Amino acid sequence: MLAAYLGTSCASPGTTFEAMVSTDSPHVTARVVRLIHGDPNPEGPGVVEEELFWPGVGKQQGQLQQLRTGSWAELPLNSGGLHSPTLAFWIYWTGVGSDPQTLASIRHQGSEVLCLTIRPDSCLEVAVEQDGEVARLSAPTPLHKRRWYFVGVSADSSTDQLGIFCAERGTSVFSIERAQVTWHGVPEDPELLLMGASLENGVVQNSYNGKIGGIRIYDGRLDDIDLSDLKQGAEPINGRCEGAWDLGRQTDTTKVIDISGHGRHGRVHNGAARAVTGPLWDGIETTIGSAPRLYDAMHLHQDDLADANWLPTFTFSVPPDSRSGIYAVQLTTGEEEIALSLVVGPKQRSQAPVLFLVPTLTWLAYANFDAGNKHDVGLSLYDSHSDGSPNYYASQRKPTFSTRPDAYFEPDKTGGGSVPQEDPSIPGMTERATHLVMADLYVIHWLEHLAVRYEVMGDEDLHYLGADALNSYSTIICAGHHEYWTPQMLDALEAYLEAGGNLQYMAGNGLYWPTSIHPEHPHLIEVRRRGGTATNQAEVGELQHSSTGILGGTWSLHGRSSHRLVGIGMAGQGFGRAPGFQRLPESLDPRVRFIFEGIQYEERIGNFGLNLGGAGGFEFDRVDRMEGTPSSTLLLASTVEVPSSFYRAMEHGVGRGPSDPLVRADMVYLDRGPGSVFSVGSITWTGSLSHNGYDNNVARISANVLEEFMRRDSPQSLADRKLQPD
Repeated sequence: MLAAYLGTSCASPGTTFEAMVSTDSPHVTARVVRLIHGDPNPEGPGVVEEELFWPGVGKQQGQLQQLRTGSWAELPLNSGGLHSPTLAFWIYWTGVGSDPQTLASIRHQGSEVLCLTIRPDSCLEVAVEQDGEVARLSAPTPLHKRRWYFVGVSADSSTDQLGIFCAERGTSVFSIERAQVTWHGVPEDPELLLMGASLENGVVQNSYNGKIGGIRIYDGRLDDIDLSDLKQGAEPINGRCEGAWDLGRQTDTTKVIDISGHGRHGRVHNGAARAVTGPLWDGIETTIGSAPRLYDAMHLHQDDLADANWLPTFTFSVPPDSRSGIYAVQLTTGEEEIALSLVVGPKQRSQAPVLFLVPTLTWLAYANFDAGNKHDVGLSLYDSHSDGSPNYYASQRKPTFSTRPDAYFEPDKTGGGSVPQEDPSIPGMTERATHLVMADLYVIHWLEHLAVRYEVMGDEDLHYLGADALNSYSTIICAGHHEYWTPQMLDALEAYLEAGGNLQYMAGNGLYWPTSIHPEHPHLIEVRRRGGTATNQAEVGELQHSSTGILGGTWSLHGRSSHRLVGIGMAGQGFGRAPGFQRLPESLDPRVRFIFEGIQYEERIGNFGLNLGGAGGFEFDRVDRMEGTPSSTLLLASTVEVPSSFYRAMEHGVGRGPSDPLVRADMVYLDRGPGSVFSVGSITWTGSLSHNGYDNNVARISANVLEEFMRRDSPQSLADRKLQPD
């Protein structure tokens, strides 16, 4: 299989990138194109792209690289060795898998000296190796899934006694097994203590599914009373503590803090979930800052993948004079071909009046949503792990299969959801849905058709650059599926609008999920869902993001709903043929006459299009005064003849079209003083722009708005004017 990644979706002119590629072919050829239109449907412009030459692309040497999933932690040990180690910790096993799952292993000179596992029969087993011999001891009682257990192992060099113990939370009963073995202790210079996995020839094996917390290791024997005290949270009287790792501290890093005083801080690898509830969690506290000891845990998964760690196949550069736009690095072996999408931002403060904000975080959130065996290539944010727990992280440092320019969904004709497709070769197919790169290219081709000066910017650049990166533009365009917003992005857009900027919002399900970009690893984003329309929900008590500390849920739950900014917010979704819009009386208001120039009041708007066949579908937004739609908002139009395959968003209860009046998309206008917002709440609106060679009412309305907004001053121009003397 040909697979690849760049590690980012945003670039600046002059930037140099590494491309990580895996193929069993001896060669792979790279070419770069500027993407202008990506939908091959013959009813539209078709695929339009401009081939370019960038330094570094061309024929490259192929190499096969492995994807290794599974998270783990490595913790340093006393360099002087351990004579009689006692290792104790908590586990919350979530099961799954027919192979043994390693809870902990102590290594020395490339070999496991001691290893504690959960066998396929759900019983604990410890194995120790001394003098080339392996001795094993197992617990007779199987573990139950999704229960907290205090477990551990001891090996006493003075008595040659091996022990294994286990006690369920909420009980005072310890299961303790002991056996006589040959044990000389762990020699000097032990490599490390691995939690959640074992190593074989440098490769992580037997990954564990579940939580681990409260990790303690002692050099000395602990009796039954000591173990009981330790289970209750007290340090034992005898026995020397060599490491005590608290996972509730510094969850914004991959570091595991040692609180024993020895400074033996460890690291978590490959995306284990942090900021998760531990064995002491009481169901009352919901944030880490107030009680980090309640979050002394990490959730490990066999299918975690934060960084593929592939070697670079080739390096290429974005020429300094490159035009801002959406590009693709196309890779082919002759038999297979893939494309890696890339947004090239403005060179410097632009003189263009228009900025198109490209929803690159949404691209990443959906990455691998339509992959075959997701648990081998890394999950999307819409997936749950193989143990059923929600996935909180998405990474750009792994192959992604949903962000190609040609990816789309074909609706399930049974009405139950969507079937992913990556081959859009069906001629004349209009009842299909696209909401990622292909949908964003509808906007690019429209802007090219209008011959307006524009720039593009990805979400990550907006996150880091803030409002200063927006203020030179008279209008900002958001379109398609702009769902994932960091607080920094939202602050920037709010500041732009407050300063007098204009926003042309042509999107559905936008400004919806609070999102974090990891400050230590910017290729990682984090989302924890609660209360909205979602395929998974954060565990109770785990709404706080580990990377930044913000709370998850929806922006509406934070009092920052999209309704307050753009007048509309998430209303529902549907995968049948998308309906068109009908004007409403408020569209006759003289303030919005410019919007409907050339449009008759009675005509149906957008009952056509490349994306689901109409302008008002897939995921759609509407006015909701209770959610914060400003009272001054003009409701201009709404979808009509909504099919029964369209239904409410989960947070709004039960309802389906056409009988439910709340299952609809709305078009609105907000006059904010110096600036304004025009909104159409539909992912598919832009798919209708090119109909009939752009001679249609969707294109006319959109162009009317853009032309008016372009005539207005930018926030920077307004600020400069205020500084002028009278």
